[in-house]
Amino acid sequence: VEDVYVVPGARGRGFGRALVGAAVDAARAEGHRLTFIVADDEGWPKDLYAQVGFRPVARTWKFHLELGAAGS
Repeated sequence: VEDVYVVPGARGRGFGRALVGAAVDAARAEGHRLTFIVADDEGWPKDLYAQVGFRPVARTWKFHLELGAAGS
C-alpha cells in the first residue's frame, strides 16, 4: 500500500483501518514476519497505525536548503 486516502465524507467509519488491517493480514498470510510503515511523526495516521498494532522503531530526518533565499 503506497498511500491511503479516505474522502472526507466517509471518514470516521473505519475504512482506512480496515484497509491497513487487510494489508497486514495479507502480509501475514504470505508468511512475512515483519512489516514496516513510513509515517510522519507529526501526523495523525500514526495513531491509526498504533491501533492496528504497529509501534515506532526508528526515525528519519530530511533536510533542505532553499538556494537563493536571503541569508543563505
